[in-house]
Amino acid sequence: MNIVLSSADFFPNSFGGGEVYVYHLAKELLRRSHNVTVFTPAKWNGQKDHYKVESYKFENIPVVTYSLNPEVVSAEERHTGFGPLTIEILRKILNERLPDIVHINGIKSALAAVCNELKIAHVVTTHHMGIACPAGGLLRSDNSICDIPANYRDCVRCCSYLRTPKWYTGGLLGRVPSWIYRPLGKGLNRIRNLPYVGRGLIYPWLIEQLIESEKILLTQAQSFIAPSLAIKELLIRNGCDPSKVTLLPHGIEPLNNVPFEPFAGRLFRFGYIGRIDSSKGLHILLKAMESLSNGKFCELHIFGAARNPWDEEYRKRTLANYRGKAKVLDHGLIPPKKIKEAYQNIDVLVVPSILPEAFGLVVAEAFSAGRPVIVTNSGALQEVVRHGMDGFVVGRNDGKALAEAMQKFIENPNLVLEMSNQIRPVKTIQQYVDEMEKIYHQLISSRN
Repeated sequence: MNIVLSSADFFPNSFGGGEVYVYHLAKELLRRSHNVTVFTPAKWNGQKDHYKVESYKFENIPVVTYSLNPEVVSAEERHTGFGPLTIEILRKILNERLPDIVHINGIKSALAAVCNELKIAHVVTTHHMGIACPAGGLLRSDNSICDIPANYRDCVRCCSYLRTPKWYTGGLLGRVPSWIYRPLGKGLNRIRNLPYVGRGLIYPWLIEQLIESEKILLTQAQSFIAPSLAIKELLIRNGCDPSKVTLLPHGIEPLNNVPFEPFAGRLFRFGYIGRIDSSKGLHILLKAMESLSNGKFCELHIFGAARNPWDEEYRKRTLANYRGKAKVLDHGLIPPKKIKEAYQNIDVLVVPSILPEAFGLVVAEAFSAGRPVIVTNSGALQEVVRHGMDGFVVGRNDGKALAEAMQKFIENPNLVLEMSNQIRPVKTIQQYVDEMEKIYHQLISSRN
């Protein structure tokens, strides 16, 4: 098959769960002699053209990127990823590649629309809650989880406040009547290089356009893959036809039980692996470590990095504010090939996410390495961890409960071995692609 895998970003420039998923999927499909191309947006490099398309290879995976000139793209197209220039590029790329199927993991709404236009079979894998939340994570300003379908009134108010959380900025902006912000937004959208005030005033209208683009995706895409019950329920709640949704947990390349170092004579090791931003809860983990009564007997290893300047500022501030007794070692970003080395340095993985996770690839990796986990009851995480058997499930945003779970391991390191022995085999990427190939063939046959 000729397969195009879209991604929101890709290695070596990005390193989130979605990119890891596409990376492993592409490798296995190539191993099976399929013709595979990863297609992803990229940052603009300052050329004078309207857009630029480039190619490179990452570990033998062909990658095609496109970037848009911000000086010619409207605010709507930049914010939603759905607009005439993006559509033109996607149409051009797909007409050149002539794929049998497009597996959509990024550029979702625009790519689904173009696939329908060109009558190309396609399937969307949902990697995060942003498919039904214009703020991206289903989190309100008080860190509670939103449980209502996306709608103009609630989402405009919530997103405006999250953008500038003061009553006299985001609070007032979110209460501007639609009969004012709609014509204002349409007018400001025609202006290139909006000044700061203009970017704020257009924001409520942009939230509506983002909701509209997601509605196009949810109602018009040919098929969806939901890696968890949490995501499946979210899709259906927001208007997706249940018959289009297939529940299919991810597969990974197993790490095959990384051996433990003897516990005697060394500190107990907790680990954090993944992207660093406030919704992932690193600050909650460090707060928990500060409250450990025997913190001097453990250490924390952090593997990961921030994706943007404000998350990098969060990372620096969070680490600088830590006042616990345990040593914290920040290893930074690690490439996919060295993930096994990370697990050699930890005994228990901690996933302190505040936002609802769509699956939790890092948990599957930990299990494949024989590592118990501590996770929050956030989204799909509680679906994959059996509390008290292969790990602990604690409340979201609850540093005290997290510290109590960590304390149990410090006081009884052999609990790690007991839980490790109860971990069930994880689904492999080979098993996953066996299932995906059947779905590809069904969708291609149906579209033909």
